[in-house]
Amino acid sequence: VLLLTEADNNVTLQDLDVNGSNSVVVGSSITLTATASYSNGTSELVTADWTVNNANVTLGSASTSSLEVSGSSAGSSTITASFGGLMATHAVTVTDASSLVSIEIYPKTLRTNTNDLQQAIAVGTDGDGNKMGLTHLVTWSSSDSSAVSVGDTGEITIQNASGSADITASF
Repeated sequence: VLLLTEADNNVTLQDLDVNGSNSVVVGSSITLTATASYSNGTSELVTADWTVNNANVTLGSASTSSLEVSGSSAGSSTITASFGGLMATHAVTVTDASSLVSIEIYPKTLRTNTNDLQQAIAVGTDGDGNKMGLTHLVTWSSSDSSAVSVGDTGEITIQNASGSADITASF
């Protein structure tokens, strides 16, 4: 909630943006936020009214600053946020996991010091070339956890700087 004082009474809502991932896998969720920008240069997360143009995604209940969007069926959806007389749209592509043709892990090569932590990400590609973030959906593993360990969400830690390991992301 933006509180306006008498000195601020000329502040007006200028723009509305929707932020978040543009891809989701059937059965998983992403989070979207709506940000309002004002004439005095400030911005804030707002609770918008949300709609979607089809049933490829399901909209959860909006919290004070975010909306959970779940993939229901493969296809594309346009989600619209409305706030203060403004509207903003956000395109989301829903992919069925069975259509994935590859998963890539970034960074490709990791060289760091013992006990340093680095975040890996997993990106899936479907048969149409659409890419989607899978980092929190895949199962991570290391071929040698005494050399390199990997956490449930892709956090890589070098355990032994003279060792090496292959990191795998399975879906």
